[in-house]
Amino acid sequence: MPRLKVTKQLLDPAELDAAEYKEGQNFRSYEGEIPPTGTNLPGYIKSMWVTTTNDGDAMLLKVLWVADDNAGEYEDLPSWDNISLSAQAKWKWKPFLDTLGLSIYDFGPGPKGKIFVTGEDVDKLGQPVERIGDWHPGSENDEAYFNIITHKKRKLDGTGWQTEPQEWLPYDEASLNGAVRDEDIPDDEPEDEEVDVEDEYDEDEPDEDEEEEAAPPARGRGKARQAAPAAARGKAARPKAATTTTATRGRKPAAAGRGRGRRGDTSDPPF
Repeated sequence: MPRLKVTKQLLDPAELDAAEYKEGQNFRSYEGEIPPTGTNLPGYIKSMWVTTTNDGDAMLLKVLWVADDNAGEYEDLPSWDNISLSAQAKWKWKPFLDTLGLSIYDFGPGPKGKIFVTGEDVDKLGQPVERIGDWHPGSENDEAYFNIITHKKRKLDGTGWQTEPQEWLPYDEASLNGAVRDEDIPDDEPEDEEVDVEDEYDEDEPDEDEEEEAAPPARGRGKARQAAPAAARGKAARPKAATTTTATRGRKPAAAGRGRGRRGDTSDPPF
């Protein structure tokens, strides 16, 4: 019986044995529905990468946000955002950094620069951001939690739907749980369909060129279409959010603090 010939390049036992992992960590792609445009969902910035735009003229942030367990039926929904740190895209990066409590100077050269990366370079994504000042991505960090207003769009390959952040808001775990603002409902809103959004970076990441578009026209802020009470959360273990319903709310001003106020489960969701 011949022995299987294995090269060290194909498999290095020492390297694999030394690799770090989290016990209980597993993979699960999101298989739920894509929320309609204008849906308010709570979640957290799971990862962030820094790279450059296609023309190499500006720094580009690639942000992966994931809906948390307060998002009801949309829990684990991934949402990608490409944010170009350029003059033309200030309409996009300025509100984003303000919500995170960061400054454009945090990304600059010299001693004022506060962005730290892991040192590795991930294909098609860039260098993973470890922290920006005292801000850290990841579900274990309270400051990484934010709400987004979603935008539903076709995937670049035309095979289905995906969502991207239309607006970033301070974290509110008992927010709308899926309510949609009236002005965000387009006349030709497509019907929701159940799709399989794979957790693959090269498939779900949005088009970098979109970040150079001109700022969209200002819109008034409406209310959600119907009311439903939001479940309060105390110090005891909280139940899972109910199936998404609409709720009435007024827009809250950005809080002085960022992220969420109290830490919950520190384990990454199976995303």
